[in-house]
Amino acid sequence: GNSLVDGVKKALSDLRSAGKSISFATNNSMRTRAQVVARLKSMGLDWVEETNVFNAGNAAARLLESKGISKDKEIYVVGEAGLLDEVSARGYRTSGGPADTGKSLDDVPAALERIDLDSIGAVVCGLDQHFNYYKLAIASYLVRNGCPLYASNMDLYFGKIGVSKQQFPAAGSILAAVASAAGRQPPVPDALGGKPSLEFADQVRQSLGCPYGKMVMVGDRLDMDIEFGNSAGMQTLFVLSGEMTRADLQSA
Repeated sequence: GNSLVDGVKKALSDLRSAGKSISFATNNSMRTRAQVVARLKSMGLDWVEETNVFNAGNAAARLLESKGISKDKEIYVVGEAGLLDEVSARGYRTSGGPADTGKSLDDVPAALERIDLDSIGAVVCGLDQHFNYYKLAIASYLVRNGCPLYASNMDLYFGKIGVSKQQFPAAGSILAAVASAAGRQPPVPDALGGKPSLEFADQVRQSLGCPYGKMVMVGDRLDMDIEFGNSAGMQTLFVLSGEMTRADLQSA
C-alpha cells in the first residue's frame, strides 16, 4: 500500500526503543531493496536502511550464487526492472526483463536462432505485469533445454488494496506458465528465493544474528508469511491487514 496501517509507526518505534531489531521481508520482486527503503522512508520510517530489507528479487539473485551459477553466464529474467536490477547487482549479465516487453510470436524464431545455450546460466522468474508470448517462448525453451529455473516467489495471486474481492495473478502464475510450457508437471522451480523458502529465512536470521526461536514473523498471508515463520521455527503473528480474514485462519 501507500500508507502505514494505523498504529504501526508507534509500535515499531516502541520495539526499537526496547532494543528489538526489525526487518522487512517482502515477496515483491518488482522493486529493488533501495526502492523499498525509499518507499518506507516516504511513509515516515526514516530509520530504515537496506540492511533492514529482504526482498524476493535479491533472494533469487543470491540463489544463483549459492547454486554455483558462474558469473560468466547470462541470466534470462522474466520480471520487472527491480528483479533484473537485483540480479545485475550480484555481478551477472542479464537479458529479458523490460527489454522484451512488446515483442511477440513474430520475434521468437530469430531469437531462438541467436541463443547460445552454453552461455545461459539460468532463468529467473518473478512477477511480470508485461508478460507476453515472447517471454514465455524464450524462457520455456531455455528450461526445456536444461537451464535451471529459479523463482523469486510462488504467490499465485495478490489482492489489490482498495479493490474489493479482486485477486490478480502474481509471480507464481507466471512461473507456472513457464514451467508448464517447458513440460514440467507439476510446474515447479528448481529453487525458490522468497517466502516461504528456508534459505530466505536463513538470510534474515544471519543478518539479525539470533536464533529462530527469538524471531517473530508478522504477516497477513497464511500461506506465505505464517508458513514461512512456522517452517523456520519462528514465532508468528497473523494480522488482518491484507485480503485474508479470520475465516481463513479458522479454516487453516
